[in-house]
Amino acid sequence: MGRRSELRTLELVLGGLKDSRGRVLEIIGEPGIGKTRLLGELERAAAARGLPALTGRAPEPERRILFGPFVDALDDRLADLATGGAARPTHETLRSLGSVFPSLAPLVPAAAPAPGTHPAPLPLGLHGFYRAVRQSLHALAVPALVLALDDMHRADEESVELIAQLLRRPIDTPVLLVLAHRHRQTPVRLRAALAGTAWDHERLQLGPLSDRDMAALLGERTSTPWHRALYQESRGNPLYLKALHACMPQSLPADPSLTPGDAGELPPAVEAALLAELDALSPHGTLLARAAAVAGESFDVPLAAEIASLDEAVALGAIDELAAADIIRPTAGPLDFSFRHSLVRRVVYDSTSPGWRLGAHARAAVALRRAGLPAAARAYHVQCTAAVGDLDAAEVLAEAAQAVRVQAPATAAQWLRTAIRLVPAAGEHTARRLELMVLLGTALGASGHLQAGREVLHEALAGFPGRPSATRAEAAALCARLDRQLGRPVEAGELLDREIAALRGAPGLERAGLELERAQGEFVAGETTAGREWAYRALVTVRSHPSAAPFQATALGIAASAACLAADRRAAAREADRAAELLDRMLDEEFTRRQDAGAWVGWSELLLERPTEALRHVDRALAFARYGGQAAHLPNVFVARTLLLHSLGRLHEARSCAEEGVDLAQASGGGEERAAARVLNRWAGLWTGDPTAPPGAGLRPVEPRSGPAEGLFDSLSRYMQAEHRLESGDAEGCLTLARTGGGPGFEAFDPWSRVSWGELVVRAELAAGRGAEARRAADLGSDAADRLGLPGRSGLALLGQAQALAARAPAGALDTARSAVEALEGAGSVVDALRARMLVGTLLAARGRTDEAEVCLREVQTACAAYGARPMARRALAARRDLGCRTAPDPDPASAGAADAGRPSLTRREKQVASLVSEGLTNRQIAQRLFLAEKTVEMHLSRVFAKLGVSSRTALAGLLIRASASAVRPGLL
Repeated sequence: MGRRSELRTLELVLGGLKDSRGRVLEIIGEPGIGKTRLLGELERAAAARGLPALTGRAPEPERRILFGPFVDALDDRLADLATGGAARPTHETLRSLGSVFPSLAPLVPAAAPAPGTHPAPLPLGLHGFYRAVRQSLHALAVPALVLALDDMHRADEESVELIAQLLRRPIDTPVLLVLAHRHRQTPVRLRAALAGTAWDHERLQLGPLSDRDMAALLGERTSTPWHRALYQESRGNPLYLKALHACMPQSLPADPSLTPGDAGELPPAVEAALLAELDALSPHGTLLARAAAVAGESFDVPLAAEIASLDEAVALGAIDELAAADIIRPTAGPLDFSFRHSLVRRVVYDSTSPGWRLGAHARAAVALRRAGLPAAARAYHVQCTAAVGDLDAAEVLAEAAQAVRVQAPATAAQWLRTAIRLVPAAGEHTARRLELMVLLGTALGASGHLQAGREVLHEALAGFPGRPSATRAEAAALCARLDRQLGRPVEAGELLDREIAALRGAPGLERAGLELERAQGEFVAGETTAGREWAYRALVTVRSHPSAAPFQATALGIAASAACLAADRRAAAREADRAAELLDRMLDEEFTRRQDAGAWVGWSELLLERPTEALRHVDRALAFARYGGQAAHLPNVFVARTLLLHSLGRLHEARSCAEEGVDLAQASGGGEERAAARVLNRWAGLWTGDPTAPPGAGLRPVEPRSGPAEGLFDSLSRYMQAEHRLESGDAEGCLTLARTGGGPGFEAFDPWSRVSWGELVVRAELAAGRGAEARRAADLGSDAADRLGLPGRSGLALLGQAQALAARAPAGALDTARSAVEALEGAGSVVDALRARMLVGTLLAARGRTDEAEVCLREVQTACAAYGARPMARRALAARRDLGCRTAPDPDPASAGAADAGRPSLTRREKQVASLVSEGLTNRQIAQRLFLAEKTVEMHLSRVFAKLGVSSRTALAGLLIRASASAVRPGLL
């Protein structure tokens, strides 16, 4: 796997061997990277060509054999040669070889000179032996010879010198000498001989496998976080990969800081191979290796020496020994080292006795504290040695957990569990223990252990005194959130109601936070009216609080979203404006108090067709959530961001965002969240031409929920599933999802979603050949759009109407499609506008207006290619071919921008926008100059970029200046 290039090199070397002189091929790489495996492929390839291939391996150091790899490879063949015919070695050669090769020793007397003749002089020392080996290789090379020697990094000195002697002078014999070794451990003499060889010399450096090769090697489709953690931990090394796969739990590693190999036992063969490296060490080398393993995968020499209780000179000598054995490697600083791989460190650590290990960890903790290192650096050692009642140790662990809770929530949870165990359960320390339990529940939820986090938080709530507190409110809110993630919305609501009732009459942020959790729960469950009411209650609760802005923005964002779904556009716009104003005035410190404010304000702006503002607010929320490790708690932020990027034509970014959502949901989400994330990823892949999951992505098919849709997010998820089915050729499956989720008249869908479903069902009914049903669905979508009064929704409904009309009344359909283009472009819906423009092109063609159709479809093809919408670009290309037009073989944006003759012309408005851009005006200034909306300017500018094949304002300005000066493009402006 993953060695195609190397295998081609082997084939080329073997193919030219018979007609060449001696060649030497190095195969170098780390332990387990696949050197021996590649030698096996070389042997098979040589046999397929009828070439003799002799293989040998340098033995382990404790089994020292003179010329060991040569004896292993040549002994049997030399015996056959000695008893052969014309190629039989001379007496001198046989005597020289017989002292080394066991099979030849009995044959030496039989090769003595005949009686009465003078004995031939014996070869002189080693040089005679070297000549004898050279002559033997010449005799064995019939018609050529492959001599492959493995593990040459541990070859004896005599073998190294023999190779050096062979490589010193060229050999006019077709011999391929293959040496596989670990470059870091290879003797300097051998490396020097290879560097100065007179033979033809090639080197194959085996690197890590790619992630795709890794998935193929394992022969399974793993989930993306699992796949990435496994690949990252193994570093693409096949040996480590298989070892980690054998011991790594099939559940997802919840924390990237945890070593996957820590979960189970290593395969015996891997453990034995690594232990064999340790057995060759001196006592001081072994002791320092164990001390370094206690210190961590990376360590500094003074710490390891102190743990091992070795003085500096002895420790440095042991370091040299470990580095020479490639057990450790130098890193950044002069005294900093790391183990070759985490599995090496693990085997060293596990080989130490438990009692010595406890003392070593205690010495490490003392040394690190004395050096003034932070709690996170000491927590590992403190955890291994602390006893119940050690409150200082508990505080160290708690401080360390707070420091790593974002990057490593599972590690934080592990340290917090230990800290809680150390603190007495009763007495004066009860309050601190409850605080630690809340932190533990938060860490468990963030690391994907939802049920465990919920249980810890319920236990903490039961232990809190009756009086209100910020910690209790935080625990209740988080517990309700975990209940929802676990599919228990009723329990979440009941818990919040109890806690809110206990705070009745006590205005403050604690109560408002619980009311906002209640509002979010109702909104997600589809009870938008109730969600809106709870949001207003939260507004009243924090009305006079000095730190109310984050809570007010969140409440207004929820209320605006709910109002929009209820077709109350004026109220929605009013609340969204107030929320955005509050959000934009917030300092970062305020924003971190309610990171979900940006998400909810972004959702309200998305629904109100303000994509640029929505994306700005969603991006801010996501940036802070990533930094604070709270992205899993934002309400469908990845759905919102993917939809916004898709609408703006940034399709590859949308796909990347959806993939990140899968990773996050797999690591910290419940079953429904993971399923929804997989659906989102598949849908985003439709538009970039990748509707199927890549190898290793683990995006299994998701069974759609039964029953009516429950809220906006459920409706969107079902819509994406339905569209994926339609694009995969399953129109009836798409319609089944529509009927199940929305009912016969889409009454279960909110008005905003109803527009999208209406247009989708139009496409599905037309694909099924039912025009009347398509027109009915188009009417349902139009009714919903009329209620909303939003241009983009109206444009999408017009697109559905145009598609339904196309077969029956093309003339009316053409006008409707053009109206759809105008409305969608004005709303900033790039992709839907391109779909409408493609429909315009096909309708023009149907009416015989071929030239206009060709221009329209060419523009669509070029724009789709520029946006990365490969399937749509191919459809536009196919439609142009149906017109009989001369077209390029593939819609490539680079080629589209290279040829002037094929470049589409700009419309009058696009020329105006391009000209003003070249003058240095911003989008806002252009909008004011032309009396347009800023989003309309963005739409025109995106089309200009696509048509002219440029990607920046600077490039556009330069292109226009050159065109004006040289008049090379007379039709451009």
